[in-house]
Amino acid sequence: MALSLRFPVSAALILALTSVPAAGQEASADNGGPTLEDLFTVKSLGSVQVSPDGQAVLYTVSSADLDENETDTDIWLLRRDGSSWADPVQLTRSKQNDTNPQWRPDSHAFAFLSSRESDASDSSPSDSSRPGRGGNGGPQQKLYLMDSRGGEAQELPVHETAVSSFQWSPDGAFIAFRAADPESDDDKARKKNGRDINVEDELGRPSHLWVLDVESGEAHRVTEGDGFTVGSFDWNPDGSRLAFSATPSARPMDSWKSDIYVVSARDAGTTPTTLTENPGPDANPRWSMDGRYLYYSGQLTDRYQVAMNRLFRISLDGGDIEDMSPHADIQAGAFTLSSDGRGAFFSATTGTTRGVFYMSLEDRRPVRLTPDHGVYGSADLSDDGSTVVYTYENPNKAVELYAAPLSRRPTTESVVAQWALTSHNTHTSDWTLGNTEVMRWKGVDGRDVEGIVVYPHDWTPGAGPRATVVKIHGGPSGVYVENFQASSSTSDAQRYAADGYVVLLPNPRGSSGYGESG
Repeated sequence: MALSLRFPVSAALILALTSVPAAGQEASADNGGPTLEDLFTVKSLGSVQVSPDGQAVLYTVSSADLDENETDTDIWLLRRDGSSWADPVQLTRSKQNDTNPQWRPDSHAFAFLSSRESDASDSSPSDSSRPGRGGNGGPQQKLYLMDSRGGEAQELPVHETAVSSFQWSPDGAFIAFRAADPESDDDKARKKNGRDINVEDELGRPSHLWVLDVESGEAHRVTEGDGFTVGSFDWNPDGSRLAFSATPSARPMDSWKSDIYVVSARDAGTTPTTLTENPGPDANPRWSMDGRYLYYSGQLTDRYQVAMNRLFRISLDGGDIEDMSPHADIQAGAFTLSSDGRGAFFSATTGTTRGVFYMSLEDRRPVRLTPDHGVYGSADLSDDGSTVVYTYENPNKAVELYAAPLSRRPTTESVVAQWALTSHNTHTSDWTLGNTEVMRWKGVDGRDVEGIVVYPHDWTPGAGPRATVVKIHGGPSGVYVENFQASSSTSDAQRYAADGYVVLLPNPRGSSGYGESG
């Protein structure tokens, strides 16, 4: 429930939001609330990937080991079982993080990234110059291939430096990947002698695109040189070209100056074609289904600033750049074009909630598919657009994975009938949690400001004042949302509430999810 308030307040909240300590505040272990150690038992879910045939889902599960002081991410699989879904199966069990699973287009296998040890990296731990070793002497992040029916993961040919991102070609024969150029001999010598200091805004090593022939194991370089460093990228529908974003250098402060380029994926050493020359950032290119257009996100600015990204479209045949942003004061996050190419799905934060939206590319009017509560997070659609799979959590429920059917023309709050697919965090249902409310007040300029209030589970207005913890988010354009506040060091309000404190999580002006003017 949202409360519309003007400060000063004289009702229940002023009793709660006072700095007077409460007598007899109890330790969380005594009242059923989550302890500090409990927070580390909550698993996080992400990297949701629906198979191209819509019959299976890959996702990651991250957990913490307090005894070993380590975290671990593994890949899990869900399969359809007739009209329902089978129980999830854990596919990887490496002690190193296994991340970013991506289906091969035939839905029979998938690739992923991991920094696990391998035969190719068995050498002296101090020799970080050899392929397969990271800059700290440990194993570096590499590409692996795995059959979705299980078995051992197959390491794909070792690259000289760590692979940071990748994408399958449409026919599944190739993988485009991004990797930084190797260290110079001088940098290696400085590191070996303990002189590898970091200098603010120092020019780093550029990252470039490579294409791997999966069957032969041979890779060829697609981009090169010190004139730019590659960011995000995407294959065109026939697999002949790659679109990518790139900044003019590897300096951190140049990261907001990216533009969009297109290059041949087959011919090594070809010169990329520049498509945009916006002084501000252009990134995340995505090809249209027919290969005629590129969609990308960007900001119309000539200086670094915290601002909303907009969605643009450019024709490969030339012509003006079109603004395809939603006709609403919201920021479209990562977007996926619909199977018929006539619309786009995207996620967006609005106030203290996060949801999944659909927008027709004709009228650009966004439709919120998910109810306006809680946090609908990592989401993906089947290729035919009939099923959406996503993570969901709210103040009283830890994150799990869900699936829902979609119509060809989604309507408002059409993602309601859903299947619960996982039960990784059901143990949290035994915890005693405090109530959570969204609170609104007027700022000095008369605009509404929101925040989230978490109460001790036993607090009532008649119980008198309680000491209050006020947590300020960073960013500076971060935002507090209605997620499960007992799951990490940054989502721990229920931990304080279990010890008898009221917790206020304010979203001051400039927070994300409140439009262009914040």
